[in-house]
Amino acid sequence: MAGAIVDPYNGVVDFSIESASGERSFFTENSWRIEPAFTEVFTFDMYEGIANAVELPDQILIARSMARKFFGEGNAVGKTLFTQPDNTAWTVGGVYNDFPLNSQIENRIYFPIRAEENLQNWGNWNYLYYVRVDNPEHVATLGDNFKRIFETTIKTEQLTWDLSFKVLLTPLKEIHFSKNILYDPLPKTSYQTLLVLLAIAIAIILIAVINFTNFSTSLTPVRIKSINTQKILGAGQRTLQWILVSEAVAISLVAFLLSIGLVFFISKTDFTTLLSADVLLSAHPGILGLTALISILTGIGAGIYPSFYATSFSPALVLKGNFGLTPKGKTLRNTLIGFQFIASFILIIASLVMFLQNRYMQNSPLGYDKEEMIVAQLNDVLNTNWNTLENQLKSYAGIADITRAEMLLSSSDKYMGWGENYEGQEIEFQCLPVDPSFLQVVGIDIVEGRDFRKGDEQTAKGVFIFNEEARDKYKLEIGKKIRDGEIIGFIPNIKLPLSVQM
Repeated sequence: MAGAIVDPYNGVVDFSIESASGERSFFTENSWRIEPAFTEVFTFDMYEGIANAVELPDQILIARSMARKFFGEGNAVGKTLFTQPDNTAWTVGGVYNDFPLNSQIENRIYFPIRAEENLQNWGNWNYLYYVRVDNPEHVATLGDNFKRIFETTIKTEQLTWDLSFKVLLTPLKEIHFSKNILYDPLPKTSYQTLLVLLAIAIAIILIAVINFTNFSTSLTPVRIKSINTQKILGAGQRTLQWILVSEAVAISLVAFLLSIGLVFFISKTDFTTLLSADVLLSAHPGILGLTALISILTGIGAGIYPSFYATSFSPALVLKGNFGLTPKGKTLRNTLIGFQFIASFILIIASLVMFLQNRYMQNSPLGYDKEEMIVAQLNDVLNTNWNTLENQLKSYAGIADITRAEMLLSSSDKYMGWGENYEGQEIEFQCLPVDPSFLQVVGIDIVEGRDFRKGDEQTAKGVFIFNEEARDKYKLEIGKKIRDGEIIGFIPNIKLPLSVQM
């Protein structure tokens, strides 16, 4: 059994690498800070070095693809990275083979967490904790074990198990589909979305099968004389049926190969930047095999009825020129066409609904001015030299004003969650640290109180501006304090739970 803490929130690191000639190259990569036991919870397939190198405070792990990018094909272990802006030196202690792109444990630079970090700060929720059990049956007892340790070593008058904690262990394979979990930055999706997409795919396949069947059936009057002539010349009915089904399967396979070619072409274009999945065919042999099987089954399903139908007529009847579609054949065709139209209309209506939803999300009022605004990500160097950058940008005639925030406005449903005491009640809210000019630059009005101003950032605990929903929910008042920070104003209910200046 093993367990390890992970800090997933400081996920981007800027750093430089110095060449033998003294020239520095700068990079930005995703990163996690981990406890050394993390490499025991998850298996790191090491290319060189050792997985437990992060036991040392200045050692890091990097992916093999990163090692090639930073240092070429040579040995990367022992090389040095300098994180910015403090120019802290880190030594590469191990290089692991790249994880699959669909893995939750992604290709990152893994830094060690200091053992004493937030050691007694029980109100900090910045971490995830992974546990690897030696027996699945032990999962049920882990919560009781945690509670026993808590009661004997951690419990205080202010911090009790029943009021503060609830241990919920989520199996790794279910994390991607988990819901209603606060402060979990790992990417999520829902079974409902997958089921909807699967239903759409099945409907499209059924429409294709029905269309193919109708097309093949409609050709029966054209092919019937040829089929029955072969019967007179000695061809067996089963043989003719097999030939017709084989033709349908062949057509379906040709369509499958054309689709594979189209996917291959797309994988070589910039369209892949819009996707979060690897579209290389070699990365999904299982899906490739499954779609090939679906193609064969589609051909069989579309060809089996026309083959039986076209070979069911008497040769004498056809050769006399008295052939015509039977009432049963017409009824079946009309039924299939009716089902095809119903399925098509359902897909069209669903597509229009999704289009309207997307248009609403893109064009609905956000409560602030998003027009003529450019957003850029600041690295640590620019953030440290913010005043210089601000003055330089303001010198350009095309820039009216500039501001910054710790996180991108409206980029998430959750930002930095705080739980504080206000007038004897526990309140919870989302927090977004911003510059004093932020509300003015983005066009957010103050409905009560005042805006941020220069000097607010110099106060010990900062000042707060809440939205109207928070004001009404918690009965907040101008001049009252939360964690020694004064409430100075309120804004409308924009697409943001809270704005705060620290």
